[in-house]
Amino acid sequence: MALTERALPGRQESEAVRSQGSNMLDLGESEVALIAKALSHPVRLRLLHRLCDGNALRVKEMVSESRLAQSTISEHLRILRQAGLVAVKREGSRKWYYGRPSVLVAFAEHIDDLVVSSTPEGLSSRTV
Repeated sequence: MALTERALPGRQESEAVRSQGSNMLDLGESEVALIAKALSHPVRLRLLHRLCDGNALRVKEMVSESRLAQSTISEHLRILRQAGLVAVKREGSRKWYYGRPSVLVAFAEHIDDLVVSSTPEGLSSRTV
């Protein structure tokens, strides 16, 4: 069954994770921990992967695709939204969920900085 997808132009970043006067996201330790926890479940990883492809989906479509209960999908989306990884756009009574790859990039940069600072002589995958 084909899924109905909808592109959402002009996505807005959350004030909680946007640094002032910059397009770069400034994640604090609490946000990084919340994102790490949100990424710790395989269903949430699959949902996030699907939602970060540039299109928005409704819960009904995610349920059809995953064959999980609507309540299960909704709970996983709640956790992903709380971590800032997923956002929602309302159109009338419909809710369209979409991923926020910029938050993943900021998270990955934070983890990369942690790896670099924890590695002897600052060696990491960045230095080849």
